[in-house]
Amino acid sequence: MHSHNEKLKEPITYPLELKAVNDFIRKKLSKIIQVDKESIEEETELESYGISSLALTMLLGEINSKFSLDLEVNDLPSPLTLNSIFSLITNQRSTL
Repeated sequence: MHSHNEKLKEPITYPLELKAVNDFIRKKLSKIIQVDKESIEEETELESYGISSLALTMLLGEINSKFSLDLEVNDLPSPLTLNSIFSLITNQRSTL
């Protein structure tokens, strides 16, 4: 009965890595849009924080550098939220 779920188990470090990814995005985003990182809602569209295309490009550069990715602005999901960026990064990293 448990055999189906056993295939989905991740290494113990995986949740910590996910938290680190989430914290990194929050920290960089809060610096760019000058909002406290704790006040960034995970499902709020980033447009509502007044993020510009230049700021998005800067954020993407930080993400690409930190996680060794090669994402472009066109790769960003819509609607663009903290969670959607998080999902994009974790999906990209799992295919490496």
